[in-house]
Amino acid sequence: MFDTGVSDNPLKILIPSEFVGAIIGRGGSNIKELTMSTGARINILRNRSHSAVAEKTACIIGPSDNASAACKKILEICQNEAAQSSNEGKEVILKILAHNTLIGRVIGKVDLIFYNI
Repeated sequence: MFDTGVSDNPLKILIPSEFVGAIIGRGGSNIKELTMSTGARINILRNRSHSAVAEKTACIIGPSDNASAACKKILEICQNEAAQSSNEGKEVILKILAHNTLIGRVIGKVDLIFYNI
């Protein structure tokens, strides 16, 4: 099913709440397909105290290549959903949450990595 060689730091992204239903799918069908096709486990965290929040946190667990593939597929689903709704032309933004200890790796020396992204 999916590789259990999990990194210590799962990939966490913020997804606009309006797209969460499309990512999960009817009866969880889309998220199951994402898990099977990418090999990464995807958990959408529920904010019980704030059900009307603008963004939901998705925790993607698996090796970095699998997590990246899952993130790309989630972005594709959001873009397709935006194109079919009244948000056509609206840019879909996914925000990556990174642990403080990893920020230096994202930015890189003298911002070289960050600017290459």
